[in-house]
Amino acid sequence: MANKVHILQVTGSLRVGGLENVAMNIIRYSDKQKYAIDYLVYGAGVEPLEAEVEALGGRVFHIPYPHMGAGKYVREMKRVMQENGPYDVVHAHSLFNSGFVMKAAYEMGIAIRISHGHSDRRNVKVKFHRDIYNRYMRYLINRYATQKFACSEGAGKYLYGKGYGEDVYIVKNGVDVEKFRFDQEKRLVIKKEFGWEDCKIVGHIGRLAQVKNQKKVIDVFYHAYQQDSSLRLLIVGDGELKDELQQQIDSLRLHDVAKLVGTRRDIPDLLSAFDVYMMPSFYEGVSISLIEAQVSGVHCLVSSNAAAKETRITDCINVLEYTDSDEAWAERVVYLVNKERIMHTEGEIKEQGYDIKDIVSNAIKLYGEKND
Repeated sequence: MANKVHILQVTGSLRVGGLENVAMNIIRYSDKQKYAIDYLVYGAGVEPLEAEVEALGGRVFHIPYPHMGAGKYVREMKRVMQENGPYDVVHAHSLFNSGFVMKAAYEMGIAIRISHGHSDRRNVKVKFHRDIYNRYMRYLINRYATQKFACSEGAGKYLYGKGYGEDVYIVKNGVDVEKFRFDQEKRLVIKKEFGWEDCKIVGHIGRLAQVKNQKKVIDVFYHAYQQDSSLRLLIVGDGELKDELQQQIDSLRLHDVAKLVGTRRDIPDLLSAFDVYMMPSFYEGVSISLIEAQVSGVHCLVSSNAAAKETRITDCINVLEYTDSDEAWAERVVYLVNKERIMHTEGEIKEQGYDIKDIVSNAIKLYGEKND
C-alpha cells in the first residue's frame, strides 16, 4: 500500500451519469497495484455506484453540499483529506465548485491538483450572483490547479476562461468499444422483456432533468406514434422530473407504449435494442452516451447543442435544432426507424481515439508513480 499513488476524486455524486462515468472509468481501468482511488460525494445518501467503487478497492466519503455553506463544505473536505490521506493527487470533476477543491488541496499540501471540465455551457445565461460565483471559482481553479483537464475545447474554455491554453489536457470521453458493440441476441432479450418483439424502439438515456429536454422526447414520440403505431419509447434514467414526465405520458395516453424504466445497468443491451436514439438536449459537453450509441450502430437524432463536434464521428449522427418543431423531429424519427442499422462502427470510434483503455492509460500517467 505504501508505494501506491493515493488519489481522491471529487465527483459530487456517484449516480449513473456522464462525468460520474468518466471518474468511474479511472478506477475500472487503472492498475490496482499502482493506484489507490477514493471518491468524495455530496450528501448523506448512498449513491448507486458506491458498491462498485468498494468492490474495486476504493472508498467513498460523504460531505455536505456546497450550497449548505461554503465554510462547512471546505472544512469537511479538508477533514476527509487529512483523516484518509495522505493523498498524492486530488482530481476534481465538480465544475466550478472545483475552485474550493483546488484551494483546499493546496492548503493541505497535496502536490498534484487536477481540475476537469466536463460541460460546455457557454450558450446558457446565468443569474448575476451565479456569474460572480463562477468567476471567483474560475480564478481559484486557474491559480491553484497544477493540471487542467477538459473533455473538449469548448468545455475547457467554459471552465477556465482566459486560463484556457496549450496547458489544458484534452481527455476524451471514451467508451469500452468491445462492450458496446451491437448484439442481436441481447436485442431480442430486451424486446422480449417489454413484450415488444414486433416493435421498433425509440430510446433515450439520461438524467431526468430540464437540460436533457425529455419533455420534447415524449412530445416527438407522440407525433411519430400517430404515423407508425409499431413504435415504442424507452426512457432510461432517474431524476427530479420523473413524476412530471410520467404525467405527460399519461396525459397523452401513451402509458402502454412509452415507459420510464429508471436507472439500468444493461445500457449496452438497451442500445442494441434501440432503433433510434433521441437526444434533444439544450446543451451537453461531450456526451459519452452518444458515443456509446454510435458504437452500437443505432441511428442518433440529436440537437446541435447535444452533438459537439467531437461526437460527430460516424454516419449514425443526424442533427436537428431543439427549436425545430415536434412534427419535424417526428418525421425524422419515422424515417430513421426504417433504415438499416449501421454496422461495424467500432473501427471509426477507435481511430478517433475514443477507446477508454487507451484514454485512461494516457491520462493516469499524469498522476505519476511511486517507486518501491
